[in-house]
Amino acid sequence: FPSYVAALRNVTDIALGESHACALVSEGKVFCWGDNKFGQLGNKTSPASQLVVTIENSNLPLEIEIPEEIVAITAGSNHTCGLSKSSFVYCWGSNFIGQLGLGYQNVAYSKPAVVPALKNVTLVKSHYDSTCAKTVELGLYCWGRGTSGELGETEKIDRYLPRLMSGTYSITDAKTNVATAYTYANSLSKFAFGTNGGCGIDGKSGLGYLVCWGKNTGYEPTSVQALDVVLGRNHGCLITITKTVSCWGSNLYGQTGSDTKSATWQSSTVLKGIPEWKNYVTSWGISYSNNVATITWTG
Repeated sequence: FPSYVAALRNVTDIALGESHACALVSEGKVFCWGDNKFGQLGNKTSPASQLVVTIENSNLPLEIEIPEEIVAITAGSNHTCGLSKSSFVYCWGSNFIGQLGLGYQNVAYSKPAVVPALKNVTLVKSHYDSTCAKTVELGLYCWGRGTSGELGETEKIDRYLPRLMSGTYSITDAKTNVATAYTYANSLSKFAFGTNGGCGIDGKSGLGYLVCWGKNTGYEPTSVQALDVVLGRNHGCLITITKTVSCWGSNLYGQTGSDTKSATWQSSTVLKGIPEWKNYVTSWGISYSNNVATITWTG
């Protein structure tokens, strides 16, 4: 049964890690609670002792000292990042794979630190041990774990500083059969992380196609236009432009919604159990005659 989180009002954003949580309130302040063994709660001892974790955990939300107003937050397994009103990124917590983007690894950081070499950021997303930030000028910068291709690079290595995503993808025009190449860095309007890879919504072509990178790709739908995408540990789901839900990946516990369970990975399938007429309706109307209402729809 959901329990009420005390002392939080006017919450505008929330982020969940493996065993910690953070909430953003309307005043731009961040509160965190839960596990703190890697400094996930941002609860420093003093400005001169930034690497010391003061408490192991907290059962109640603790306010984090950040020198700027925060407008969005995101969390990985054991680290958290916030986007400031001035478009900079602050991160704190585990940094053993460089997931804080500070230029080094093997240190837990319990004080929010600004990620260097990043400015004019419009969107930031973390998942497990990686983080990406979208900037106004150049596009998508990523850092952290990259050994499975999570960072969208040809070189599958960890990055301790933000690096511009270098991967490319192509979209073929159905009418002309001509393929156009785009780069992940400046072509994605939305993106999400899974354990070993990521997916995004193409925005450059104006068609909104789903594109994915990293390990375990190939099961997701291709040439499908999407409104949004989310990724779990080993599966993903998207909302198509026809408002259907399509899922793919590991189905050991039935997480693809295909009304089956299987030890093998599943290709994309439209989620069952939702009335199709509600999903595919694009417009509808109603007319009256002799006190009888007639509903019509197209889709």
